[in-house]
Amino acid sequence: METPPAPLPDLLPDFRFYLEEMDTPWVLGVIARNKDKVKQLIKKHEKNPSFAFVLELDDLLEEVNKIWGVINHLNNVVSSAKIREIHQATLRKFNDFNVFIQQHSKIYHLCQEISRSQASLTPEQKRLVVKRIEDFQLSGVDLAHEDKRKYKKISQDLAKLNKQFADNVLDETDDYFLEVGDPEGLAGLTETSIKQAKAEAERRKLGENSWAFTLHHPSFVPFMKNSKREDLRRKMYEALVTRASKGKRNNSEIIKKILDLRHRQAKLLGFKNHCVRKLKNRMAKSPATVLRFLKDLFKKSSPQAERERQKIMELKRRQVSTSQGSVPPSVPFYLWDYSYYSERLKEEKYAYNEEKIKEYFPYREVMDGLFGLINKLFHCRFEKADNPNLWHEEVEFYNLYDRKDRLIGHLYLDLFARAGKRGGAWMDEYAARKDHSLTEKQLPIAYLNTNFAPPSQGVSLLTHYDVVVLLHEMGHVLHHLLTKVDYLPFSGINGVPWDGVELPSQFLENWAWEEGGLAYLSCHYKTKEPLPRSDFQIIKKSKNYNSALNMVRQLNYALIDMNLHLEFPEKSEQPHEIVASTNRKFSLFEPLPMDRFENSFTHIFGGGYSSGYYSYKWAEVLAADAFSMFKRSGLFNRKWADAFLENILEKGGSEDFMKLYVRFRGQKPESDALLKSLAIKAK
Repeated sequence: METPPAPLPDLLPDFRFYLEEMDTPWVLGVIARNKDKVKQLIKKHEKNPSFAFVLELDDLLEEVNKIWGVINHLNNVVSSAKIREIHQATLRKFNDFNVFIQQHSKIYHLCQEISRSQASLTPEQKRLVVKRIEDFQLSGVDLAHEDKRKYKKISQDLAKLNKQFADNVLDETDDYFLEVGDPEGLAGLTETSIKQAKAEAERRKLGENSWAFTLHHPSFVPFMKNSKREDLRRKMYEALVTRASKGKRNNSEIIKKILDLRHRQAKLLGFKNHCVRKLKNRMAKSPATVLRFLKDLFKKSSPQAERERQKIMELKRRQVSTSQGSVPPSVPFYLWDYSYYSERLKEEKYAYNEEKIKEYFPYREVMDGLFGLINKLFHCRFEKADNPNLWHEEVEFYNLYDRKDRLIGHLYLDLFARAGKRGGAWMDEYAARKDHSLTEKQLPIAYLNTNFAPPSQGVSLLTHYDVVVLLHEMGHVLHHLLTKVDYLPFSGINGVPWDGVELPSQFLENWAWEEGGLAYLSCHYKTKEPLPRSDFQIIKKSKNYNSALNMVRQLNYALIDMNLHLEFPEKSEQPHEIVASTNRKFSLFEPLPMDRFENSFTHIFGGGYSSGYYSYKWAEVLAADAFSMFKRSGLFNRKWADAFLENILEKGGSEDFMKLYVRFRGQKPESDALLKSLAIKAK
């Protein structure tokens, strides 16, 4: 195969090449060539090091990271045997390249010399060099030779295990389906769910009178909310919580190995445990701060959460009593009941009809409205552009222009669920902005991925929850694309502490709950009439429905994450025992004996959220505090929108994130801002 050049600045990724022609030898060749280039770069600068060395090094690292980023991206959105094979075959080499850089003593000493001798560096340049030195230290550059070897081996093993964990979850999710062969099994389900299930059954080549429901979000969630068949809800729920817990795809041993390796690697670097290492450069700083933060929110939220739980359980008791004609002494309540009776109570309290409200959120109009809302807030314009070089026919491509109509970034949208695509919603980057004297200006490029229900008969209607998710991920996109930082390590989302990076995403969600925001985001898919005020009031009133229960569930997940990394392997408990112990203290619903939630907890075992799941709540406090100024001054208040743009979205990781927030807001945030926004009344 002819070897094409590595991706160059300002070029969009060539997905046709990556999907059709890329092979393992080409990828390994790029890594090897860049390793040689790094060695040549060191020789070039070792006698007279300057800041130019740091910039040239970043450019070389970016060439490799771009290729790995695309391979990883494709493995997430169009996973196939070929992509997985390349991903698996090159994973170790990519990891080796990173360790080669992170533990290279000459690079480390050159950066130290640059830091000492360059008095002319700007504050941003000084911060970049210091950050580079800290990264070296956190990667074991000062370790003895044998310990460096151990660190490298652990990094290789962790990369392999993380991938295996995520692949197992994806395969289990893709493979499972509940076949319903009797129309009675469809009782309570919406027309949309039934149509999707019929299409899924046809895709899987099941019988003519069959419907197939899967564990993917667009299928699973509506089924659990609406199916009147408790026996079928039970099957679906049990399938969800036992994913990757049996047979060849059992993640239990993988979890133990990951936790053990993370702990050993932290100890090698001189840290007490993985948590301490991870939190060193985050806003929270220490595990004690995180635990105090989480437990304080739990203490303030759990009384109301318990009242919310009792109301849902009471509804089941009332409905069973009505159907039986008498009040039974007790009615068992199971976890597969929660979504169903929670939705019935929501309908009862607010006359909430999700199917009716969906009619006011047609996908195309929602996207157009979202772009209009963003333009109103931040004076930037998304414009759809032709790009035949995409990884799937459903993907859309957009250019982003600033208020002076200058092109400043690119966006790929991949919004619908399909086989071979990992679940959930996420934003990722292909390239970050850079603009310095050594290279041509590079524009930032982002991916926005969700798993919305695919169009049915040419129509795609989103739930209001989908709209909230879309705004969340678009907040990440704006953080990356609107940056004005010139240097790659701090550009866009890069260099932002993990517990601050969720601020823009959770901040933007708020416009989905305000009448002025929904005026942009909604219209009837047939008549184009605006969302009736009566329906807006229903959405508004339902905003904080079960907010305390939802809070407690997320706090429990965050505490599971922290406890796993704090207690294993220093204590004798096995990972599942730690999870069970945490559940007993912080979950209001007792999990099933078979529940192995942790076996599909990809955020911390297949992604980057280890010792960081708390970040969602931490940043949610920031977001609630930030949005309070818009509630007070107006949804599109120019002063506050400009302040958020200039101090948060444009700054990336170029300054201390709390200092940036205080500069925007004028004060530090308090957790009570979040409780107030969720109408949680602490007692």
